[in-house]
Amino acid sequence: MRYSIELISKKNFKMIAKIWKESLSDNIYSILGNKFIFKYLNFFFYSNNCGFIIKIKKKVVGFILFGDDNYLNKLIIKKYFLKVSFRLIILLFSKKNFLWYILKLFIFFIFYNFKYRSLYERNKIELLIICIKKKNQNNGIGSELLHYSISYLKKSFITKYNKIIVKTLLTSIKNIRFYKKNSFKYYKTIYPMIFFKKNL
Repeated sequence: MRYSIELISKKNFKMIAKIWKESLSDNIYSILGNKFIFKYLNFFFYSNNCGFIIKIKKKVVGFILFGDDNYLNKLIIKKYFLKVSFRLIILLFSKKNFLWYILKLFIFFIFYNFKYRSLYERNKIELLIICIKKKNQNNGIGSELLHYSISYLKKSFITKYNKIIVKTLLTSIKNIRFYKKNSFKYYKTIYPMIFFKKNL
């Protein structure tokens, strides 16, 4: 299958947001809605991060983002606290089991920030998200995008990073298999997340 990979630009945000919401239904930003995905992408774009899109027949079918998720989340909470709070309150009353979902994220946030922040010591970069359109999944596109991105990081940030860290939900069996298949090694578990790492 012929494809092309290129660096993310702002003109890709609309398609990225669509793929994000359709393919990552359990992600907090997918649940909050498109407006919050766009806010995350805008902060990502202006925070010296790195990301790529993959195209088939000139159409975006996937993307990958590298950066600091904790930092981006804090920026959004700080700037849009009232909007985020209002949206969460609405979801608490309209979405089944949402309270338990939020409690799990809160537990993770507390433990991560006060005990495990050293996971992201110097010379490590986080794989924030890798996402492929559902109809294009299970044909190797995700692995190709990941390998290309890692190769780019090695060439462009050879003295800055020596490891990639990625986290995913403990219940995301498909994601866990994907990272193991692509030579990521188990690193840590901080409920409800599991962490993997890979040397560059």
